[in-house]
Amino acid sequence: MTKRENYLRCVRFEGPDWIPCSIGALPAGWKALRGDLLKVALKYPDLFGPMKPEGWDYDQMGFRYGAGVDYTDNWGVVWRTEIDGVIGIPRHHPLADLSKIDEYTPPDPLTQDPVVGPRDLKKQEIARLRRNKEQGELAASGWGTFFERLQELVGMENLLVNMALDDNPPLQRVVDMVVDFNYRLASAVLAEVTPDVMGTADDLGSQRAALVSPKTFRRWLKPGYAKLFGLARAAGCETSLHSDGYLLELVDDLIDAGLTILNPQVGPNTLYGIEETMKGRLAIALDLDRQHILPQGTPQEVRDHVREAVQVLGSPRGGLLLQAEINADVPLENVEALAQAMRDYQTYYKSTTTPL
Repeated sequence: MTKRENYLRCVRFEGPDWIPCSIGALPAGWKALRGDLLKVALKYPDLFGPMKPEGWDYDQMGFRYGAGVDYTDNWGVVWRTEIDGVIGIPRHHPLADLSKIDEYTPPDPLTQDPVVGPRDLKKQEIARLRRNKEQGELAASGWGTFFERLQELVGMENLLVNMALDDNPPLQRVVDMVVDFNYRLASAVLAEVTPDVMGTADDLGSQRAALVSPKTFRRWLKPGYAKLFGLARAAGCETSLHSDGYLLELVDDLIDAGLTILNPQVGPNTLYGIEETMKGRLAIALDLDRQHILPQGTPQEVRDHVREAVQVLGSPRGGLLLQAEINADVPLENVEALAQAMRDYQTYYKSTTTPL
C-alpha cells in the first residue's frame, strides 16, 4: 500500500495499514539544533521527508522568518518578524477603518499568491498537483486563510468588536471579499485537477476557549467555511483545517460545514476532550503537545504521550494521524524519542508485537 493510499484509507476510516505520522521543524528549530537535528531526520525519512544530507545554512531564515524585517503582503498588510525563525505579526491593517472597503482592491487569486508575490496558478500549483498524482503521491492543496485574513485586514480586537453586531454591512463586505478570493482560487484549481485534500489554516481558539462564541461563529464564519468545504466535497476532495487553540465548542459546526480532517492541538483541548467531541466523527490529525511535553518533558514522557494518543484516539478503522512541530525549545533527545515512538506505535493496530 502506498503512503497516499494509506493516508486516504485512514482519513476515510477504511482500515489503514499504519497511522500516518510526520514531524516538521520551524526555521527556529533548525537554527537551534542544526546538524544534530539533520542526523535524526536522515534516520527517519518517512517522518521528516527528504533532506539534503550535506545540510544547509541553518542561520538563513528565508522570507517571512528573518527577525527585524518588515514586509507587505499582497493584501496590503504590513508584517514584522520579531524572533528569528518564528513567523511575525501584522503591524498595519489596511481595513482597520471598515469604510475604506469602498476604495480597497483585493489581490487576484489567479495571478497573485495568497500571501506575497506573483503566481502562475497553472504553471505552479496545478502543475504540482498533477505531478503528485502522476507519481502516486498525495495531492493536497489549499486556498489560504479566512478568519486569520480577516484579523490581518481589520485588526484582531477591531474584528471581534465588529463581529458582536449581527447586522454590520461593511464587515459583511470584507467577509464576502475574502470568501470570494478563496472560492475563486479553489474553483480555478478544481477546474483543472481534483486534489485528494483541499483545506485551510485558521487558528480559531485561545488557550481556554474559542476566540468567538458558537453563535458568532455561525453568523460570521460558518457560512464561508460551508461554501468552501462544500465546493471541495462536491468535487470529491477531503477537506482539512489546521487550527490552534481550544476548539471543542466549534467542532459540531465545523463538521456540519463539511470538514473531514481537523488538526487540533493537544494542550488546550486535551486528549480526552478530543476523544469526546471528535473521535469517529472526522479524521484527527493530532498536533502532539508542543506546549508542554515536547519542550519540557523527559524522553520517556514524550514516548508515553505518543502511546497514550494512540490508545485514546486510535482505532483499527483509522481516523488518527500524528503530527509534531519542532521549535527551538525542544531538546534533541526529545526529538529522537518522538521519532522512535511514532515508528514503534504507528503500526500498533496491524501488529501483534508492539505493546502499548
